[in-house]
Amino acid sequence: METQDKDNSRSLLPSDNGGERTSRFDDGYEYDCVYKEADSMISASNLIYTIANMRDLEYKQQQLAAKGEIVLVNFDDPSFMRPEIDPETNRYKDGLTISEIADYVSRNMEEMKKDKEFYDANQGALEMLSELKMKSNREVLYVDDSEGDEDEVVYGLSVDHKKKRVIVCFRGTTCRADVFADIKIRLTGAALPNCDSQVKLHRGFFDYLFSKDRYQERSHEAEDICKFRSIMVHIRDLLKANKGYKLYVSGHSLGAALASLFALCASKSDQISTPVTCVSVASPYVGDKNWRRAVMEAEKAGLLRYLRVANATDVVAHGPPFDLSFRRYKHVGMNLRLENDGLFGLYPPYASFQYPGGPVAELAHACQNTFLFNCGWFPSKVLKMHSCTEYARRLHASKNELQQLYLNQMYEDYLRDSRKIPYSFKSAGCAAIVILTAAVIVFIVYMHYE
Repeated sequence: METQDKDNSRSLLPSDNGGERTSRFDDGYEYDCVYKEADSMISASNLIYTIANMRDLEYKQQQLAAKGEIVLVNFDDPSFMRPEIDPETNRYKDGLTISEIADYVSRNMEEMKKDKEFYDANQGALEMLSELKMKSNREVLYVDDSEGDEDEVVYGLSVDHKKKRVIVCFRGTTCRADVFADIKIRLTGAALPNCDSQVKLHRGFFDYLFSKDRYQERSHEAEDICKFRSIMVHIRDLLKANKGYKLYVSGHSLGAALASLFALCASKSDQISTPVTCVSVASPYVGDKNWRRAVMEAEKAGLLRYLRVANATDVVAHGPPFDLSFRRYKHVGMNLRLENDGLFGLYPPYASFQYPGGPVAELAHACQNTFLFNCGWFPSKVLKMHSCTEYARRLHASKNELQQLYLNQMYEDYLRDSRKIPYSFKSAGCAAIVILTAAVIVFIVYMHYE
């Protein structure tokens, strides 16, 4: 089996004291700042929703027409979202550029508004496309939604020739099968491909990515094909055809959990040039402490860069904290926590960082990430806090700060000092004010109690 050549050379970065030091991830590839890496992957996560949901809408219109029923939405070019497949690569013969997709959406926006349910559910994603058109050079090479089969993982493949990235992005929860995967929260023992460690993982997420790909099984009469392996075939070929490119993996919500699993397994493959970069958006918990240990080992070995973007008060990003047997989940990666407007609106949204550390750091993280303190109790707020639109808004609010930070150097800082408590003074101050206010209220009630 042919493998990718790996260049183990490391470039030097400035250290805190003005000298030079080596980052375990640097091999001559030019990485963006934290803001640009997070922004591009939030956009990619939003894009896979848009494309897959539009393809699904067009597919349903075809079904209505075949039954002789009234077609609600008439696209000006129904075949646009389903380009011809190259039989040799099983990808599109001609990729779709972001500009072409944005223009197509713009031309058909009024038609899509006729399906109120679809438009209301996808309005934010559709509107974000016009902004993405201005700043992205990506080319979409393939979207796998299994021709309307709602029992399969939906993902997209794209390539960014300017940034030299091959990108795989998983769609989040949309259909009934996605919901069934979400609610299977039991931690179950699993052996991941290319990984030696035995870990316990969210049953639904593991089964969704590693159980048999029923669509591919029907097509190729294979017995051991799963989504992970079928995607890896594409990734291997794309990296082989684009020397010097890096693999980026992303997704939102359920897609973020699948991206986490895929990225770790891909980073351990001798067919993939490392490091692999995972930028997950609104990821729920995926596994136990052994899962966290496996991810951290890959990070320390320079195989995996993992940026986990999470909104404070996003209930999905803070759950489930434990399974039905009360076995605890553990989050992974460098957590970019996007805070809401400051206490009583005293200051705008801001960002802070967390990374697994010693007991004191873990206690601080636990206090800040308590499930009950990080969820919106009104349905409208839950959906808003979890949306890609809100993630993009909060990220942009911290743009100036995040443009000065680079993930590689942050890893060196945190891995060098595991006792570090990477939360911001603003969040600590906010917590202190809340505790003080609660204490005052208790004191007043106590003084008036008879």
